[in-house]
Amino acid sequence: HGSTKLILGLVFLSPLFLLFALKMLSNQRMKEIFLTWFFRNENIEYFDSRCKTFTEEVKGITRPLAMSKLEEYKKDGNIISVVSASPINWVKPWCDQYNIKCIATKLEIKEGRLTGKIVGNNCYGKEKVRRIKEHFTLESFNEIHAYGDSKGDKEMLAIASIKFYKPFLP
Repeated sequence: HGSTKLILGLVFLSPLFLLFALKMLSNQRMKEIFLTWFFRNENIEYFDSRCKTFTEEVKGITRPLAMSKLEEYKKDGNIISVVSASPINWVKPWCDQYNIKCIATKLEIKEGRLTGKIVGNNCYGKEKVRRIKEHFTLESFNEIHAYGDSKGDKEMLAIASIKFYKPFLP
């Protein structure tokens, strides 16, 4: 939407970012406010096409060591899934490029347009674990490796037999 809307959004939303930092506003509510500001009434087909285009055109946002590890896991025939609090619309196109399962936050759509609301819960913290268990029978795995880089990954890391926190950050 351009830098003007971005700057205006950051200015208008800054008091809410403060409330969020002070834990007076939940992660889910803050995300819905953000999504509503930037994407409410956006045509879903247009939004999805922009998400896919971003995945295809923007290079350099993946970490080389992470990509190397991903290829190693794939070569060994492991089941791989990305579990993200980001909207599935902009995570799944990337996952699809690498044939990886995607578990992420779902956005509400009414009459072909985004509302700014989240369907169910934001895929963050305990919700990541709930969604993982919804998609996988964890007891059927000998080992579960998990990688995380935010506090929203703590619960997911706790269910892994081998865990890595911020392994690819400088």
